[in-house]
Amino acid sequence: MNRRKQRTIRILLFLSLFLFFLWQPGNIPASEGKGENIIIHNGEFVRDEDDWSEDELLCIGDTGKIVLEDADSIKRVEYLCDCPEIIFIDENGNYEAKASGTAIVTIIGYDSGENIVYEGSCRLYVCSDTSNMSLASKKLTLYRIGYETVSETIFLKNAPDLSRHIFNYESSNREMSVECSLDSTNNTLLITSYGSGSTTLTITINGNSYTITVNVRDVLINKGTALLAKKGNTTLKLKGYPKKVSWTSTDKKIVSVNANGKITGKKTGNAIVYATLNEKRIGCAVSVVSKKLKKTVNEAKQIARGTYSQAKRMQKGFYDCSSLVWRSYTKSGKYFGNKTYAPVAADIAKWCISRKKKIKGGLSEKNITKMKLRPGDLLFQTGSNNNRYKGIYHVEMFVGYYCTGFEGKTPTITTLWAARGSGYGYSGALMARP
Repeated sequence: MNRRKQRTIRILLFLSLFLFFLWQPGNIPASEGKGENIIIHNGEFVRDEDDWSEDELLCIGDTGKIVLEDADSIKRVEYLCDCPEIIFIDENGNYEAKASGTAIVTIIGYDSGENIVYEGSCRLYVCSDTSNMSLASKKLTLYRIGYETVSETIFLKNAPDLSRHIFNYESSNREMSVECSLDSTNNTLLITSYGSGSTTLTITINGNSYTITVNVRDVLINKGTALLAKKGNTTLKLKGYPKKVSWTSTDKKIVSVNANGKITGKKTGNAIVYATLNEKRIGCAVSVVSKKLKKTVNEAKQIARGTYSQAKRMQKGFYDCSSLVWRSYTKSGKYFGNKTYAPVAADIAKWCISRKKKIKGGLSEKNITKMKLRPGDLLFQTGSNNNRYKGIYHVEMFVGYYCTGFEGKTPTITTLWAARGSGYGYSGALMARP
Protein backbone atom coordinates (compact mmCIF):
# COMPACT_ATOMS: atom_id res chain seq x y z
CA MET A 1 0.00 0.00 0.00
CA ASN A 2 1.50 3.37 -1.06
CA ARG A 3 1.71 6.33 1.26
CA ARG A 4 -1.16 8.21 -0.44
CA LYS A 5 -3.61 5.32 0.10
CA GLN A 6 -2.33 4.94 3.64
CA ARG A 7 -2.95 8.62 4.28
CA THR A 8 -6.45 8.45 2.76
CA ILE A 9 -7.48 5.53 5.00
CA ARG A 10 -6.24 7.32 8.11
CA ILE A 11 -8.11 10.49 7.16
CA LEU A 12 -11.36 8.55 6.60
CA LEU A 13 -10.93 6.79 9.93
CA PHE A 14 -10.38 10.08 11.70
CA LEU A 15 -13.39 11.72 10.00
CA SER A 16 -15.71 8.82 10.85
CA LEU A 17 -14.70 8.99 14.50
CA PHE A 18 -15.05 12.76 14.49
CA LEU A 19 -18.56 12.67 12.96
CA PHE A 20 -19.66 9.94 15.36
CA PHE A 21 -18.75 12.15 18.29
CA LEU A 22 -19.90 15.37 16.65
CA TRP A 23 -21.78 16.32 19.81
CA GLN A 24 -18.45 16.72 21.59
CA PRO A 25 -16.92 20.22 21.69
CA GLY A 26 -14.83 20.81 18.62
CA ASN A 27 -12.36 23.27 20.16
CA ILE A 28 -11.27 22.51 23.75
CA PRO A 29 -9.62 25.35 25.67
CA ALA A 30 -6.35 23.97 27.00
CA SER A 31 -6.51 26.29 30.00
CA GLU A 32 -9.46 24.47 31.58
CA GLY A 33 -9.27 21.53 33.97
CA LYS A 34 -5.80 20.27 34.67
CA GLY A 35 -4.42 22.38 31.83
CA GLU A 36 -1.27 20.30 31.39
CA ASN A 37 0.34 19.84 28.00
CA ILE A 38 1.75 16.48 26.97
CA ILE A 39 5.03 16.93 25.15
CA ILE A 40 5.81 14.31 22.50
CA HIS A 41 9.34 14.15 21.18
CA ASN A 42 10.27 12.23 18.07
CA GLY A 43 9.82 8.57 18.89
CA GLU A 44 7.29 6.27 20.53
CA PHE A 45 5.67 7.43 23.78
CA VAL A 46 3.45 4.38 24.44
CA ARG A 47 4.17 2.98 27.89
CA ASP A 48 3.48 -0.47 29.21
CA GLU A 49 -0.01 -0.84 30.71
CA ASP A 50 1.40 -1.15 34.25
CA ASP A 51 4.06 1.51 33.79
CA TRP A 52 2.52 4.73 35.05
CA SER A 53 2.92 7.36 37.71
CA GLU A 54 0.44 9.59 39.51
CA ASP A 55 1.75 12.60 37.58
CA GLU A 56 0.62 11.01 34.29
CA LEU A 57 -2.97 10.42 35.40
CA LEU A 58 -5.89 12.53 34.28
CA CYS A 59 -9.19 13.15 36.01
CA ILE A 60 -12.50 13.34 34.21
CA GLY A 61 -12.85 16.88 32.88
CA ASP A 62 -9.13 17.53 32.65
CA THR A 63 -7.98 19.23 29.46
CA GLY A 64 -4.68 19.96 27.80
CA LYS A 65 -2.85 19.81 24.54
CA ILE A 66 -0.56 17.26 22.93
CA VAL A 67 2.44 19.12 21.55
CA LEU A 68 4.83 17.58 19.01
CA GLU A 69 8.35 18.96 19.44
CA ASP A 70 11.68 18.69 17.62
CA ALA A 71 10.01 18.13 14.23
CA ASP A 72 10.77 21.09 11.98
CA SER A 73 9.95 19.12 8.83
CA ILE A 74 6.37 18.46 9.97
CA LYS A 75 3.88 20.84 8.39
CA ARG A 76 0.62 19.15 9.39
CA VAL A 77 -0.35 16.85 12.25
CA GLU A 78 -3.24 14.40 12.64
CA TYR A 79 -4.46 13.15 15.98
CA LEU A 80 -6.36 9.83 16.19
CA CYS A 81 -7.75 8.29 19.40
CA ASP A 82 -8.75 4.64 19.67
CA CYS A 83 -11.27 5.42 22.48
CA PRO A 84 -12.78 8.86 21.85
CA GLU A 85 -15.40 8.14 24.49
CA ILE A 86 -12.53 8.25 27.02
CA ILE A 87 -10.29 10.91 25.45
CA PHE A 88 -11.72 13.36 22.96
CA ILE A 89 -9.08 15.18 20.91
CA ASP A 90 -9.59 17.82 18.24
CA GLU A 91 -7.62 18.57 15.08
CA ASN A 92 -5.32 20.92 16.99
CA GLY A 93 -4.29 18.35 19.61
CA ASN A 94 -6.49 19.76 22.38
CA TYR A 95 -7.84 16.91 24.48
CA GLU A 96 -10.46 16.42 27.16
CA ALA A 97 -10.81 13.45 29.51
CA LYS A 98 -14.43 12.30 29.18
CA ALA A 99 -14.57 9.00 31.09
CA SER A 100 -12.36 6.71 33.14
CA GLY A 101 -10.19 4.22 31.32
CA THR A 102 -7.20 4.06 28.98
CA ALA A 103 -6.91 5.50 25.49
CA ILE A 104 -4.11 5.59 22.93
CA VAL A 105 -3.66 8.75 20.90
CA THR A 106 -1.77 8.33 17.63
CA ILE A 107 0.04 11.32 16.20
CA ILE A 108 0.87 11.44 12.47
CA GLY A 109 3.09 14.13 11.01
CA TYR A 110 3.20 15.14 7.34
CA ASP A 111 5.69 17.22 5.44
CA SER A 112 4.84 19.85 2.84
CA GLY A 113 4.38 17.11 0.23
CA GLU A 114 1.83 15.28 2.42
CA ASN A 115 4.29 12.48 3.08
CA ILE A 116 4.25 10.79 6.48
CA VAL A 117 7.47 11.76 8.20
CA TYR A 118 6.49 10.99 11.79
CA GLU A 119 4.22 8.54 13.57
CA GLY A 120 4.09 8.15 17.31
CA SER A 121 1.57 7.51 20.03
CA CYS A 122 0.94 8.01 23.73
CA ARG A 123 -1.25 6.17 26.19
CA LEU A 124 -3.40 8.37 28.44
CA TYR A 125 -4.88 7.15 31.71
CA VAL A 126 -8.07 8.66 33.08
CA CYS A 127 -8.65 7.68 36.70
CA SER A 128 -12.02 6.59 38.02
CA ASP A 129 -14.92 8.89 38.75
CA THR A 130 -15.21 9.54 42.51
CA SER A 131 -18.08 12.03 42.37
CA ASN A 132 -20.43 9.56 44.12
CA MET A 133 -17.87 8.54 46.75
CA SER A 134 -18.07 9.78 50.35
CA LEU A 135 -16.34 9.33 53.70
CA ALA A 136 -17.97 7.01 56.23
CA SER A 137 -17.25 9.66 58.87
CA LYS A 138 -16.61 13.40 58.69
CA LYS A 139 -15.42 13.74 62.29
CA LEU A 140 -12.76 11.72 64.07
CA THR A 141 -11.70 11.86 67.72
CA LEU A 142 -8.57 10.00 68.82
CA TYR A 143 -7.26 9.57 72.35
CA ARG A 144 -3.51 9.60 72.83
CA ILE A 145 -1.68 8.13 75.83
CA GLY A 146 1.79 9.47 76.54
CA TYR A 147 3.86 9.96 73.39
CA GLU A 148 2.20 7.21 71.39
CA THR A 149 1.25 7.46 67.72
CA VAL A 150 -2.49 7.09 67.18
CA SER A 151 -4.23 5.94 63.99
CA GLU A 152 -7.74 5.37 62.73
CA THR A 153 -9.13 3.89 59.51
CA ILE A 154 -11.93 5.64 57.61
CA PHE A 155 -13.95 3.65 55.04
CA LEU A 156 -14.66 5.16 51.61
CA LYS A 157 -18.31 4.63 50.72
CA ASN A 158 -19.31 3.90 47.09
CA ALA A 159 -15.66 3.84 46.08
CA PRO A 160 -14.88 2.91 42.45
CA ASP A 161 -11.74 1.11 41.34
CA LEU A 162 -8.91 3.18 42.84
CA SER A 163 -6.00 1.11 41.55
CA ARG A 164 -4.96 4.23 39.60
CA HIS A 165 -5.57 7.37 41.57
CA ILE A 166 -4.53 10.95 42.18
CA PHE A 167 -4.38 11.51 45.92
CA ASN A 168 -3.29 14.36 48.15
CA TYR A 169 -4.30 15.99 51.40
CA GLU A 170 -3.77 19.20 53.34
CA SER A 171 -4.05 19.93 57.06
CA SER A 172 -5.46 23.24 58.31
CA ASN A 173 -3.22 23.02 61.39
CA ARG A 174 0.35 22.84 60.16
CA GLU A 175 1.70 22.67 63.71
CA MET A 176 -0.16 19.40 64.32
CA SER A 177 1.69 16.40 62.91
CA VAL A 178 -0.98 14.44 61.03
CA GLU A 179 -0.61 12.13 58.04
CA CYS A 180 -3.19 10.56 55.73
CA SER A 181 -2.68 7.65 53.33
CA LEU A 182 -4.98 5.88 50.87
CA ASP A 183 -5.35 2.10 50.74
CA SER A 184 -6.73 1.60 47.22
CA THR A 185 -7.14 -2.14 47.75
CA ASN A 186 -9.43 -1.91 50.76
CA ASN A 187 -10.86 1.53 49.88
CA THR A 188 -9.87 3.09 53.19
CA LEU A 189 -8.00 6.10 54.50
CA LEU A 190 -5.50 5.73 57.33
CA ILE A 191 -5.21 8.87 59.45
CA THR A 192 -2.20 8.97 61.77
CA SER A 193 -1.32 11.60 64.36
CA TYR A 194 1.99 12.04 66.13
CA GLY A 195 0.73 14.72 68.49
CA SER A 196 -2.42 16.18 69.98
CA GLY A 197 -4.63 19.03 68.78
CA SER A 198 -7.35 19.74 66.23
CA THR A 199 -7.23 20.06 62.47
CA THR A 200 -9.37 19.79 59.35
CA LEU A 201 -8.00 17.54 56.63
CA THR A 202 -8.96 18.33 53.05
CA ILE A 203 -8.48 15.13 51.08
CA THR A 204 -8.55 15.06 47.28
CA ILE A 205 -9.03 11.79 45.41
CA ASN A 206 -9.26 11.82 41.61
CA GLY A 207 -10.20 15.47 41.53
CA ASN A 208 -12.95 15.37 44.18
CA SER A 209 -12.37 16.79 47.65
CA TYR A 210 -13.57 15.60 51.05
CA THR A 211 -13.08 17.09 54.52
CA ILE A 212 -12.77 15.46 57.91
CA THR A 213 -12.28 17.10 61.29
CA VAL A 214 -9.65 15.35 63.40
CA ASN A 215 -9.38 15.88 67.16
CA VAL A 216 -6.58 14.19 69.09
CA ARG A 217 -6.87 14.36 72.87
CA ASP A 218 -4.15 13.57 75.41
CA VAL A 219 -5.28 11.16 78.12
CA LEU A 220 -3.47 11.58 81.45
CA ILE A 221 -3.62 9.73 84.75
CA ASN A 222 -3.38 11.68 87.99
CA LYS A 223 -0.79 9.29 89.47
CA GLY A 224 1.91 7.24 87.78
CA THR A 225 3.15 6.00 91.16
CA ALA A 226 1.51 5.45 94.54
CA LEU A 227 2.82 4.41 97.97
CA LEU A 228 0.23 2.88 100.28
CA ALA A 229 0.32 1.48 103.77
CA LYS A 230 -1.72 -1.64 104.43
CA LYS A 231 -5.42 -0.71 104.36
CA GLY A 232 -4.49 2.70 102.99
CA ASN A 233 -6.22 3.98 99.87
CA THR A 234 -6.21 6.62 97.18
CA THR A 235 -8.15 7.23 93.95
CA LEU A 236 -6.85 7.12 90.40
CA LYS A 237 -8.48 9.41 87.84
CA LEU A 238 -8.14 10.02 84.12
CA LYS A 239 -8.10 13.42 82.48
CA GLY A 240 -9.01 13.95 78.82
CA TYR A 241 -11.18 10.86 78.39
CA PRO A 242 -14.93 11.45 78.80
CA LYS A 243 -16.11 7.84 78.70
CA LYS A 244 -16.26 5.29 81.48
CA VAL A 245 -13.25 2.98 81.79
CA SER A 246 -12.62 -0.36 83.44
CA TRP A 247 -9.92 -0.59 86.13
CA THR A 248 -7.77 -3.67 86.77
CA SER A 249 -5.08 -4.67 89.29
CA THR A 250 -2.33 -7.03 88.20
CA ASP A 251 -2.34 -8.53 91.71
CA LYS A 252 -5.58 -8.16 93.65
CA LYS A 253 -4.00 -9.76 96.72
CA ILE A 254 -1.62 -6.79 97.00
CA VAL A 255 -3.85 -3.93 95.87
CA SER A 256 -7.53 -3.89 94.94
CA VAL A 257 -9.37 -1.35 92.78
CA ASN A 258 -13.07 -0.63 92.39
CA ALA A 259 -15.03 0.61 89.36
CA ASN A 260 -14.34 4.24 90.29
CA GLY A 261 -10.55 3.85 90.44
CA LYS A 262 -10.25 3.73 94.23
CA ILE A 263 -7.27 1.55 95.19
CA THR A 264 -6.69 -0.10 98.57
CA GLY A 265 -3.49 -1.66 99.91
CA LYS A 266 -3.97 -5.29 100.96
CA LYS A 267 -0.52 -6.68 101.74
CA THR A 268 3.14 -5.82 101.21
CA GLY A 269 4.20 -5.92 97.57
CA ASN A 270 3.97 -4.15 94.23
CA ALA A 271 1.36 -4.19 91.46
CA ILE A 272 0.18 -2.18 88.47
CA VAL A 273 -3.33 -0.76 88.47
CA TYR A 274 -4.46 0.29 85.00
CA ALA A 275 -7.45 1.58 83.06
CA THR A 276 -8.43 0.15 79.69
CA LEU A 277 -9.72 2.49 76.98
CA ASN A 278 -10.14 1.52 73.33
CA GLU A 279 -8.01 -1.60 73.98
CA LYS A 280 -5.17 0.60 75.24
CA ARG A 281 -3.88 0.85 78.80
CA ILE A 282 -2.72 3.60 81.11
CA GLY A 283 -1.66 2.81 84.65
CA CYS A 284 -0.07 3.49 87.99
CA ALA A 285 2.67 1.51 89.79
CA VAL A 286 1.49 0.86 93.35
CA SER A 287 3.68 -0.21 96.27
CA VAL A 288 2.17 -1.40 99.55
CA VAL A 289 4.38 -1.28 102.68
CA SER A 290 3.97 -1.15 106.44
CA LYS A 291 2.99 2.11 108.09
CA LYS A 292 6.49 2.43 109.59
CA LEU A 293 8.20 1.93 106.24
CA LYS A 294 5.88 4.37 104.51
CA LYS A 295 6.84 6.94 107.14
CA THR A 296 10.54 6.19 106.50
CA VAL A 297 10.21 6.61 102.74
CA ASN A 298 8.22 9.82 103.01
CA GLU A 299 10.81 11.21 105.45
CA ALA A 300 13.58 10.43 102.92
CA LYS A 301 11.71 12.33 100.20
CA GLN A 302 11.25 15.28 102.53
CA ILE A 303 14.93 15.40 103.58
CA ALA A 304 15.98 15.22 99.91
CA ARG A 305 14.24 18.56 99.31
CA GLY A 306 16.95 20.23 101.40
CA THR A 307 20.49 21.22 100.45
CA TYR A 308 23.26 18.66 99.98
CA SER A 309 26.18 19.35 102.33
CA GLN A 310 28.60 16.93 103.96
CA ALA A 311 29.68 19.59 106.42
CA LYS A 312 26.09 20.22 107.61
CA ARG A 313 24.80 16.70 106.98
CA MET A 314 23.16 16.32 110.39
CA GLN A 315 21.47 19.73 110.42
CA LYS A 316 17.85 20.32 109.46
CA GLY A 317 17.53 21.45 105.86
CA PHE A 318 20.81 19.76 104.87
CA TYR A 319 21.86 16.19 104.11
CA ASP A 320 24.32 13.90 102.43
CA CYS A 321 23.53 10.42 101.13
CA SER A 322 24.23 8.42 104.29
CA SER A 323 22.69 10.94 106.71
CA LEU A 324 19.50 10.94 104.60
CA VAL A 325 19.24 7.15 104.95
CA TRP A 326 20.12 7.09 108.66
CA ARG A 327 17.81 9.96 109.64
CA SER A 328 14.93 8.44 107.61
CA TYR A 329 15.32 4.98 109.15
CA THR A 330 15.51 6.26 112.70
CA LYS A 331 11.78 6.90 112.29
CA SER A 332 11.26 3.12 112.24
CA GLY A 333 13.86 2.31 114.92
CA LYS A 334 16.86 1.38 112.73
CA TYR A 335 20.21 3.09 113.47
CA PHE A 336 22.73 0.94 111.52
CA GLY A 337 24.87 0.55 114.65
CA ASN A 338 24.98 4.19 115.74
CA LYS A 339 22.09 5.85 117.57
CA THR A 340 23.62 9.32 117.74
CA TYR A 341 25.36 10.02 114.45
CA ALA A 342 24.90 8.83 110.87
CA PRO A 343 27.56 6.33 109.73
CA VAL A 344 29.03 6.59 106.22
CA ALA A 345 27.54 4.63 103.29
CA ALA A 346 30.16 1.83 103.53
CA ASP A 347 29.37 1.24 107.23
CA ILE A 348 25.62 1.12 106.50
CA ALA A 349 26.31 -1.48 103.80
CA LYS A 350 28.53 -3.52 106.12
CA TRP A 351 25.81 -3.49 108.79
CA CYS A 352 23.21 -4.71 106.23
CA ILE A 353 25.38 -7.46 104.73
CA SER A 354 26.45 -8.77 108.15
CA ARG A 355 22.78 -9.24 108.98
CA LYS A 356 22.07 -10.98 105.64
CA LYS A 357 20.01 -8.12 104.28
CA LYS A 358 21.55 -8.32 100.81
CA ILE A 359 19.06 -8.50 97.91
CA LYS A 360 19.84 -11.32 95.47
CA GLY A 361 20.56 -9.95 91.98
CA GLY A 362 20.91 -6.37 93.22
CA LEU A 363 19.78 -3.71 90.82
CA SER A 364 18.99 -5.94 87.83
CA GLU A 365 16.52 -5.75 84.98
CA LYS A 366 14.79 -8.85 86.31
CA ASN A 367 14.34 -7.37 89.77
CA ILE A 368 12.98 -4.16 88.25
CA THR A 369 10.60 -5.59 85.62
CA LYS A 370 9.25 -8.22 88.02
CA MET A 371 8.91 -5.49 90.68
CA LYS A 372 11.02 -7.38 93.24
CA LEU A 373 12.38 -4.21 94.81
CA ARG A 374 10.53 -2.58 97.70
CA PRO A 375 10.42 1.09 98.73
CA GLY A 376 13.06 1.61 101.44
CA ASP A 377 15.60 -0.71 99.78
CA LEU A 378 19.14 0.68 99.64
CA LEU A 379 21.49 0.81 96.67
CA PHE A 380 25.25 1.02 97.25
CA GLN A 381 27.70 2.28 94.66
CA THR A 382 30.99 0.36 94.90
CA GLY A 383 34.44 0.40 93.36
CA SER A 384 36.07 3.46 94.88
CA ASN A 385 39.66 3.20 96.17
CA ASN A 386 38.72 4.66 99.56
CA ASN A 387 39.84 1.83 101.90
CA ARG A 388 36.23 1.35 103.00
CA TYR A 389 34.02 -1.73 102.87
CA LYS A 390 33.86 -2.90 99.22
CA GLY A 391 34.98 0.54 98.11
CA ILE A 392 31.47 1.88 98.72
CA TYR A 393 31.19 5.63 98.21
CA HIS A 394 27.44 6.27 97.92
CA VAL A 395 24.08 5.01 99.19
CA GLU A 396 20.67 5.80 97.71
CA MET A 397 17.14 4.87 98.81
CA PHE A 398 14.67 3.27 96.42
CA VAL A 399 11.22 4.85 96.91
CA GLY A 400 9.02 3.11 94.31
CA TYR A 401 8.20 2.50 90.66
CA TYR A 402 6.68 4.73 88.01
CA CYS A 403 4.53 3.33 85.20
CA THR A 404 5.67 5.07 82.00
CA GLY A 405 3.26 3.26 79.69
CA PHE A 406 2.50 -0.09 78.09
CA GLU A 407 3.98 -2.05 75.24
CA GLY A 408 0.88 -3.93 74.22
CA LYS A 409 -0.28 -5.48 77.47
CA THR A 410 3.11 -5.30 79.17
CA PRO A 411 3.68 -2.33 81.51
CA THR A 412 6.90 -0.35 81.19
CA ILE A 413 8.23 0.94 84.51
CA THR A 414 11.19 2.86 85.86
CA THR A 415 12.72 3.16 89.32
CA LEU A 416 12.32 6.15 91.62
CA TRP A 417 14.89 7.32 94.20
CA ALA A 418 14.80 9.66 97.18
CA ALA A 419 17.54 12.04 96.06
CA ARG A 420 18.24 11.00 92.46
CA GLY A 421 16.37 11.07 89.15
CA SER A 422 14.27 8.18 87.90
CA GLY A 423 16.17 5.25 86.46
CA TYR A 424 19.28 5.98 88.55
CA GLY A 425 21.97 3.31 89.11
CA TYR A 426 23.74 0.71 87.02
CA SER A 427 22.91 -2.94 86.52
CA GLY A 428 24.35 -5.27 89.15
CA ALA A 429 24.81 -2.61 91.81
CA LEU A 430 24.71 -3.94 95.39
CA MET A 431 21.35 -3.61 97.12
CA ALA A 432 20.11 -4.39 100.63
CA ARG A 433 16.81 -4.37 102.51
CA PRO A 434 17.33 -3.12 106.14
